[in-house]
Amino acid sequence: MVKITAEMKNIKQKRIDYVCSKVDESIRLAVKEGKNIALFACDMDADSDVHDEIVAMYRNEGYKIIPYGCCGGVWQRAENIIW
Repeated sequence: MVKITAEMKNIKQKRIDYVCSKVDESIRLAVKEGKNIALFACDMDADSDVHDEIVAMYRNEGYKIIPYGCCGGVWQRAENIIW
């Protein structure tokens, strides 16, 4: 069993803060353009260790996270955030 240290928690929190800053920037740019939808800048693969936690945080704030969908017959792994 792996013991979670304070340093490991710190690294995870820094990762969450970084990804949230990317998502917030995406939202700010969309609002500036008068939109209510933006790319959810949390990669399911690269940010897999914190993805579910971040999705839950934004859903608790009232945002909706939806899959991007199918583009040219290929299912996209990206997600959109709607407010």
